[in-house]
Amino acid sequence: MKDKKKKKKEKVKYVDDGRTLYDMSSTSRPNAFLGGKNNPDRNKKRGTARQQFNTYVSTMRQMVLPMFIVMGIITVAFAVMYLLFKYGV
Repeated sequence: MKDKKKKKKEKVKYVDDGRTLYDMSSTSRPNAFLGGKNNPDRNKKRGTARQQFNTYVSTMRQMVLPMFIVMGIITVAFAVMYLLFKYGV
């Protein structure tokens, strides 16, 4: 039988040279953006269904006027193009 000696894989040792732009140490664990287990905001609920609905309605209400303005501009542009192509210039 052959004597096989397993070579141990050398562990790479990284040296911090101070050139890091942002501390990435918290990105490897889950819920890092919430600050871990000790953060009181971690266990907050998203809100009731009524609160979420009110948020949705208020957001849609803010978008209605800009949507109508854009739709009006598109409608006018198509009407002008239709008249130009139909009657020619």
